[in-house]
Amino acid sequence: MKDFLVGFFDKKKPLGTRFLKEQKGVAAIEFAMLLLPFFILIVIIIETSILIYQNSIISYMGFNAASYASSFNYKEGYEEKYKEYLDSRKNQFLAFVKPERLTLKLEYCRNLKELANNSCTGSPQENALVIYNLSYHVNPLFPLAWIDKRARYITSSNIFFSERRDSILDKEEKERLEKLKALTTQST
Repeated sequence: MKDFLVGFFDKKKPLGTRFLKEQKGVAAIEFAMLLLPFFILIVIIIETSILIYQNSIISYMGFNAASYASSFNYKEGYEEKYKEYLDSRKNQFLAFVKPERLTLKLEYCRNLKELANNSCTGSPQENALVIYNLSYHVNPLFPLAWIDKRARYITSSNIFFSERRDSILDKEEKERLEKLKALTTQST
């Protein structure tokens, strides 16, 4: 300890060399200690970039396919038109997205009340609102056991008004139209 203090307070040596003695192999030890954290950082950056790309592609393709499918009449099939759009554009997003991992679910709501209550029931013929849910099962490069299985899905949900549906109206709309007709006939 006495030698250390003498060397520390020695004014003849530069300040940087007072603390350390000359040692060999320090660079190899520092490299070995920093290699694994640096590698993990690079992997996290790559994994995050891939997940961001997949999320943006699923959202983009889900929205465009839903708007394309909703522009057709229900008789032509919303689901078929949705899949047709995805099939025609799948080469544009094949980089990190595998089309076989995509799942589509359609829901139909009669009005906004059903949509707000999350109780959509019905068929494409009589419902004005179509909910397109496109899910993609993500397989990360380095899956972690603690991640919840439900968190491995990217989902794009889009709600569209069925613009080209037939004139089949639900009861509320029929009653409203009948009252309106009755009022117009009474006023004339």
